Amino acid sequence: LDPSLAHSLGYFDIERSSFRSDLWREMTSLSLPEVVESAKIIGKYRKKIPVVTAIGDNQASFLGSVREPECGILLNVGTSGQICYLEPSGQQNPDTGLETRPYPTGEKFLVGASLTGGKSFDVLANLIEDVATLLNTTVNPYKVLDKFVAPPAEPDMLRTVTTFKGTRKDPSRTGSISGISLNNLTTERLYWSIARGIIDELYHMVDPTHKI
Repeated sequence: LDPSLAHSLGYFDIERSSFRSDLWREMTSLSLPEVVESAKIIGKYRKKIPVVTAIGDNQASFLGSVREPECGILLNVGTSGQICYLEPSGQQNPDTGLETRPYPTGEKFLVGASLTGGKSFDVLANLIEDVATLLNTTVNPYKVLDKFVAPPAEPDMLRTVTTFKGTRKDPSRTGSISGISLNNLTTERLYWSIARGIIDELYHMVDPTHKI
């Protein structure tokens, strides 16, 4: 039961941070699920399909997506960005802003998140719209960005730091564009430098000793 819903129904005592199991028993005949330390089969559906204790959706996405959990890394980029991986329970992870969450098999589940991620492209989209306005025309900026299907083959010095909304540890931090030359400040190169910046921000959250 979601904590906010439990509170609204009167089942959760905010002050004591505890679930009102006595009130639950008075209002319903449904039994509360057993609290366990790790994944456990608690029954079977139609006498043959195992039913396992619930885990967090983040942990479930990692469990279902990563083929080799002990050395794999799951990367998600949407409006924001997220990177997560496992570390042995006794190992100390560096101070990179990662959050430690439980995992069914006992390892530490390390999760790092950027505040912009894919939304970083809005910076470039807004610039395209601004230029179009100055030229007294209209354009769908995302149709322009959709044309960039592969990065330029030649090396480029353009670098973008995509902390446009700061970080969880430092909300005041801003982004930046560097390595600009006389010829490389183009829409396409800026697009790919933003894409690389999104990945770089998440990549630097990973423990450099982590076995990939």
